[in-house]
Amino acid sequence: MKPFDIRVLKKIGQHFNKASINDVVLGLISVAMKEYMSKKGDASKTMNMLIPYSLREIPKTAKEHKLCNDFSVLCFTLGLCE
Repeated sequence: MKPFDIRVLKKIGQHFNKASINDVVLGLISVAMKEYMSKKGDASKTMNMLIPYSLREIPKTAKEHKLCNDFSVLCFTLGLCE
């Protein structure tokens, strides 16, 4: 994937009713996956996704920061758009 300038993503979000950067990125993923799947002959309208979610408290200092596998996943369905 090519890098995106965060300012461009913010400008796109402002154009679409103050959408968040996350909304813009998920929209881009939706369109890209729809195009990719269509080229492979898959006419799916949705895609199930698992997103990692940290269960750790946000550290207040650098010393409190620990690397561990204390996470779960969030499951959601992304609608695929053209």
